[in-house]
Amino acid sequence: MQLLERNNELELLSQIAEGVRSGKGKVVYVFGEAGIGKTSLTEYFTESLPDDFNILKGTCDDLLTPRPLSPLFDIAFRTDPQLVKLLKEEAGRSFIFSYFHNKLSKSSQPNLLIIEDVHWADEATSDFIKFIGRRITTSNTMLVLTFRDDEVDNGHPLKNILSEISSESSCRINLKPLSRESIAKLLSTDAQHTDEIFAITQGNPFYVTEMIACREVKIPNSIKDAVMARINQLSDESISFLQAVSVVPSRAEHWLMEELFPDKWDFIDECFSRKILVQEFGYIRFRHELARIAVEESIPFNKKNSIHKRILNKLLDHVATRTDLTRIVHHAKYAGDIKKVLEFAPKAAEQAILYGAHRQAAAHFGTALEYSNRLSKEEQALLMGKYAYECYLIEKIEEAFFYSHKALEIWIKMGNEKKTGSCYRFISRLYWFSGNKELAEEYGKKAIDKFRNFSPSRESIMAISNLSQLKMLDSSYQEAIEYSNRAIQLAKKIYDDEILAHALNNMGSTLVLSNLEIGSNMDNLLKSLEISLANNFEEHVARAYTNISYGYMIHKDFKNSEKFLDVGIEYSTQRDLESWEHYMKAIYAQVYFETGMWEKVEKITSRLLNKQSVRIITRIPLLSVVGRLNLRRGNPDSKKYLDEAYEMAVDTRESQRIKNAVLGKAELAWLDGDLKLCKTIIKDALELLKCKYNPIEYSELLFWLWISGEKIKGTSEIFAPYQYLFKGDWKRSAKLWRHYGCPYDEALSLLFGNEDHMRCGLKIAENLRAQPLIYKFRQQMRARGIKNIATGPRQSTLENPAFLTNRQIEVLNLVSGGFKNQEIADKLFISTKTVDHHISAILSKLDADTRSKAVARAKTLGII
Repeated sequence: MQLLERNNELELLSQIAEGVRSGKGKVVYVFGEAGIGKTSLTEYFTESLPDDFNILKGTCDDLLTPRPLSPLFDIAFRTDPQLVKLLKEEAGRSFIFSYFHNKLSKSSQPNLLIIEDVHWADEATSDFIKFIGRRITTSNTMLVLTFRDDEVDNGHPLKNILSEISSESSCRINLKPLSRESIAKLLSTDAQHTDEIFAITQGNPFYVTEMIACREVKIPNSIKDAVMARINQLSDESISFLQAVSVVPSRAEHWLMEELFPDKWDFIDECFSRKILVQEFGYIRFRHELARIAVEESIPFNKKNSIHKRILNKLLDHVATRTDLTRIVHHAKYAGDIKKVLEFAPKAAEQAILYGAHRQAAAHFGTALEYSNRLSKEEQALLMGKYAYECYLIEKIEEAFFYSHKALEIWIKMGNEKKTGSCYRFISRLYWFSGNKELAEEYGKKAIDKFRNFSPSRESIMAISNLSQLKMLDSSYQEAIEYSNRAIQLAKKIYDDEILAHALNNMGSTLVLSNLEIGSNMDNLLKSLEISLANNFEEHVARAYTNISYGYMIHKDFKNSEKFLDVGIEYSTQRDLESWEHYMKAIYAQVYFETGMWEKVEKITSRLLNKQSVRIITRIPLLSVVGRLNLRRGNPDSKKYLDEAYEMAVDTRESQRIKNAVLGKAELAWLDGDLKLCKTIIKDALELLKCKYNPIEYSELLFWLWISGEKIKGTSEIFAPYQYLFKGDWKRSAKLWRHYGCPYDEALSLLFGNEDHMRCGLKIAENLRAQPLIYKFRQQMRARGIKNIATGPRQSTLENPAFLTNRQIEVLNLVSGGFKNQEIADKLFISTKTVDHHISAILSKLDADTRSKAVARAKTLGII
């Protein structure tokens, strides 16, 4: 049985149990809301106890008329016929209680007495608990009482019991909800699904478990039934109030509820005392979102519609002073007021855009589109265009395609040339995002053509800038500069900062990519970022961060690349700019790959590749880096990833997309010893794009051509580390790679050095756990007659993710079993000092500061 985040509680229970064994009896209160895991905790603890413990367990039931002493009957039927007899004969309470206490006191075994759900205890059971609790220190008994604290108000009989039992002889365990991290472990799914489950359940283990079993984000009947069973115990007035609160998402304003229920609120106290509702800062909300949804779904349709209408009217009364437009849209839709939806949904979307909430903006435009048949054709096309743009920003590209094409049809039928041209330009961008270079250029040129007969306007200048962007991405640098210059001059002429920022980005990216030195070539990109930030051009800000960080990454300035990635990812995440957030994370994966931080590569790529929304243009670099990483780790599935990346990349006809997959395929051939294939792969790639690669990409391709035996002529326009290597100066090449922070590339340069440097390169490869390269080093060293080559870690050590030795895994398994150092030493026939050393190494390798954390991490990694 899996029990998460209860280690501290279990440790406390175990300590109390040890004290009970020596005659120190104690009462333990285990409490929390329904579903928090009280029973799971007691069952887990019970199973972990030694066999000498005498386990006694009874339960109180939620019956209309509870059976007196129900827990004692449970215990008696299982363990004590004499007690059954006394209970059936209805002997006096004091006699029954004394008999039971006497048995506990005289028992030669330690006792664990569990009474569950004592919030439902009858009067006789309450007296029994009080009787035993006040005498607990005179017996070797641990009395565990579980209850729901949200059902124990000040007038509840249990409050009296708690006050009667001495605090010195009792202990309280307040169970807390599960964290988001624990839910993620249970779900083994993407972050968005985890966030949804956590938001709905607030970490309640029962709710979490039921929703996981349901396998989708909806409320299972088991939860609905449990919630409604509690709600139906309330008065009619309270239920009506709960229904009104339930149709308000998240929380309801206090003023709104006062206006809806102007009469005296005496009835509402039971909603708060039962902890169904809570108050906070002028709001009223359900304690659990699950409860809100369950109540809302229980309301008959007509009544729910009526409640929404009442709330909508109250909100409209205060629209100028205290109402969120999102709320008006919500209640207007569910009240069936289409006119108000069409009036306020676009306004709410524009408001969301101002706050950088593009996902919310898309949702509002989408809501208005549901009723767009009530609008004119022009209004429909404008609405579709706005919705498509927001979808593009949040990486819902299929939706963006669909509605931009529908808008295009309307503009063409209406004969609106400017709007048609703008649509062509936007669709061109969408095709690029989908990895279709040919259609991206086709629609980009169509946009230019539409504006030929018009004087320069922001739409026509943006079309020119879009074409410059496509030429930059195509590595047609001269054309990119010409189009960029034209767009920059025209944007300045009409004083349009947005187009200026876009065109400066294209110019800056072109200069950075087309030169071996970065220096002042970054200036235009930085200026684009400055203008975009000053004017809050969110897409252009995100694009600037992306291209700046990519430029630094290409030039191996990883420090600056990470600096802009950190800020850019945070900026994009806060504004729902998923297209850019994902793209920058893919760049980060490349940074980690090149700098040897390969575990971090796996974290980024595994999360993103599991997201269906990630587009081809981002998936290609992710697949390439995963393929190359698996290749360097010696994993056999590397070819699968590289082939998939290459197949997608070829359609884009862009060097930055194709290059990484090609480099991986060439390296795979080289590691396999097939130099001919390695050479063919590179030559085919150079021919594919007619050598349209930037200088650094071209240098990387030439390296694998050189390593396969081809002589490289004319090295002046080649990236410095490769330039030195081609000239035979492997020492300066390795030094430069070390300066850049690229350990694998440094090792590759050292492979061509003298014996001492080859040994250094081998050590780097071993530290990276780059098994194929390790083999290559040893092969080359043996071929050169070098002796005493280090064997490196055993294969069994390499096969586990934390790099543990077989002996360390043995020790860790025993630690997991609860054995102390001396016991481990005895079992393995080694000294305790050696065990200490092993545990120290285990903690270091698993990045853990305690033994329990090391065990937990090892289980997560599948080592034990």
